[in-house]
Amino acid sequence: MTHPTIFFSHSTRDRQPLEQLKRAFVAKTAGTIDVFLSSDGESIPLGSNWVATLQTRLETAALMLVFVTPDSIDSRWIHFEAGFSYAKGIAVVPVGFLGVDMRDLGPPLTLLQGFNVTGADSLNNLIALANRTFGLDHPLGFTDADYRAIVDVDHALLGGPLAHLLPCIERVLISDQIDVPTKDGEDAQESSNDQLEVVRPRFATALADAGIEFQDQVSRGFCSWRLHGMTIELHVEGRYLSLDIEVDPMALHRVLDPVHAILHAFRTDGLKGQSLAFRLVPDTVASHEELAITARLDAGAVALLPERGLRFRDLEFEIYPWANEGTGDEAEAKDRTSLIITPCSDRLELTDVADLLGMLCERRVIIPPAAVAARMHG
Repeated sequence: MTHPTIFFSHSTRDRQPLEQLKRAFVAKTAGTIDVFLSSDGESIPLGSNWVATLQTRLETAALMLVFVTPDSIDSRWIHFEAGFSYAKGIAVVPVGFLGVDMRDLGPPLTLLQGFNVTGADSLNNLIALANRTFGLDHPLGFTDADYRAIVDVDHALLGGPLAHLLPCIERVLISDQIDVPTKDGEDAQESSNDQLEVVRPRFATALADAGIEFQDQVSRGFCSWRLHGMTIELHVEGRYLSLDIEVDPMALHRVLDPVHAILHAFRTDGLKGQSLAFRLVPDTVASHEELAITARLDAGAVALLPERGLRFRDLEFEIYPWANEGTGDEAEAKDRTSLIITPCSDRLELTDVADLLGMLCERRVIIPPAAVAARMHG
């Protein structure tokens, strides 16, 4: 017997919560409705023609739910799928998910009647909508526990593995620089400007391939990209080409893939050996000297590096004070601290970063302000 089909239009970055939602929905509708989710590894069997399968399922679905999330909000793909389905006469319903409020969006999706998923009641809108569309009578069985399991608000929305530590992190900064060989007959500045023009399209391609929407600004010797939760700058300093990336810590778990792609476009090692500065909030007190740090940690927790620095799992780290840029006020900068983390491989495991920072706070190597500490433990 052929079952009616609902098509979940989404970003692959939202695969985990939507896989959980699909499993729960199919269970609560007793397997009477098929759900097509292209990223789940089941809807498109291994070896199938991806585009052909996608088109077939778009044409046979009777209902499309467009899940608008922080990661899909700027996706051209969900707009394409929604437009294709609407033109075919398929019912298209936008769903604000993982913190997105449909009322804050513009057309074309807001021209369609949709809803936000903010709890069990709004999850049950999915079952009610399926009942109306397919003439079924399934009970509205989603509970608050189901919602928490599917959405996992603290983890998925508020910083991933770093969620409970967000109050103590102000920014994540990545800076890199390459020494550009000077071409014959050119001065160093011009050679660096030429190299920037070589690297710039690589960055744009890396972001486009990741499905990331951005706004860019380009001039001779400088270019920048503005993304959701992140900015990227590429600029010339004499014979050097410099890269600066600034990330809001809440967005780090969502933008790691484009950061990885950008670093690979800039130099071949990617994240391996690349320092990330986790800038902590003002008035954080920290032990900066290695002797004081290791005195507070178990010998088996961290390893001493041959020359300087410490290693925790696959991360090398140091704790640095930093000057408050633009002020030169040493008194104001005295309690400003950055945790400098350098991955030993071309991957950054945020669970390791969270475990390291949590351990440093627990052992009072890093002491956030009292109000911040209360938020971290509240």
